Amino acid sequence: MWFEKSIETMKKAVEMEPTNEEYKKNLENLQKAPGIHEQLLKTMADAAPSAPPSSAPSGGRGAAGAWGTQRRKPHKNNELLYQLLGWGVLVGGLFYIARRITSPAPPPPR
Repeated sequence: MWFEKSIETMKKAVEMEPTNEEYKKNLENLQKAPGIHEQLLKTMADAAPSAPPSSAPSGGRGAAGAWGTQRRKPHKNNELLYQLLGWGVLVGGLFYIARRITSPAPPPPR
């Protein structure tokens, strides 16, 4: 679905600018993309179950870890921190703007 939309869009771009060589190359590559994607998915599916068990110590990246099957540490949820920092920047910016607007004009040069 995404490949078809991309190909249609690139065809329109080539029609609008038929002399642009980069558009033509991109269109050729986009037409090859679905096949490459299928081949990649097949290769990944074939390689994942046949991977030998990891003999690396815990925390190392063995063959299983290369495909993302290794257990990962849970990430902290920093959403609250980022929200507070965002509000702090917003409030600080508003105070700065208000201060600049209400401050007296600088004295004229002598």
